[in-house]
Amino acid sequence: MERAAVRRRLTWQLARVVELVAENARTTSLVLQPADWPGHRAGQHVDVRLTAEDGYQTQRSYSIASAPEDEHLVLTVERLDDGEVSPYLTETVRPGDELELRGPVGGFFVWEESLGGCQRAREFPSCAHENSPPSWAGLRAARSVCRRSRWRRMR
Repeated sequence: MERAAVRRRLTWQLARVVELVAENARTTSLVLQPADWPGHRAGQHVDVRLTAEDGYQTQRSYSIASAPEDEHLVLTVERLDDGEVSPYLTETVRPGDELELRGPVGGFFVWEESLGGCQRAREFPSCAHENSPPSWAGLRAARSVCRRSRWRRMR
């Protein structure tokens, strides 16, 4: 799946759910196989669109949690109790289902002082994988750095 993330017109495509990984009680990683994936870079995201039987549509953006060279695209979703999309993605979707995706979206930048290019701790495994294997200890440290960084900005 490692391909160059090139600029192209963003169109919606179907992605088959290959696997669901329960990360904890509120968070699920969706392992996806898009029909025509152009590749991505660390720090990018995709839009996920859901369409109800009556035609109502809604969409949300999710950070890509997989490394660019991984075989499948992975999105890690935290369920929000009053959410419109996250409860569906974490509780209703099953392997074999198809989701509409658009992406990858977003440019790459370097945030030198903490996560080396990741916008959020959720993206840390994808970013870290480009330079070294990610570890859960590293992810916990990154989350701690994010909290400290936000605290300093709020002061």
